[in-house]
Amino acid sequence: MAECDGGARVAKLQSTKLIQSVRRNDVSQLESVLLHGVPEIINLLHPIYDNSALIVAASDGSTAIVDLLLCRGADPDLKDTEGRTALMHAASHGHVDCVVKLIESGASVVSEDHDKRGRPYLALSAVVFTARCTLVQSAVLGLHVVRLSVRLSV
Repeated sequence: MAECDGGARVAKLQSTKLIQSVRRNDVSQLESVLLHGVPEIINLLHPIYDNSALIVAASDGSTAIVDLLLCRGADPDLKDTEGRTALMHAASHGHVDCVVKLIESGASVVSEDHDKRGRPYLALSAVVFTARCTLVQSAVLGLHVVRLSVRLSV
């Protein structure tokens, strides 16, 4: 019993270190935790923050960290405790580059959270973001939405 509690404590501490590394964009520390951490640490939901490293990176708009985590095996469809994926977090915060990176890595665009918000939620997030961005960003977003529409209709 004590061994199980110790293992859970180690996983929590390492998960905390992983989330902190993502928040600080500390690639060196992130790589160290991934290399020496408990198995599957990359896809653990932190017991306090209720998020994975990928969800935190996507929420923060850290495209380079999102890319690194995906390359190391992070699950793009892992859901937080509210049922939201990294793609939903990136879209709701208007992080177009993260949205594109996640979709290109195979993230589901039809996932629903616990409130049953799925594709309409992503579309609304994109519309809200488009209203806040410059003409150049809007043009880039438009290209990705067209590409996304083509993928969905096939």
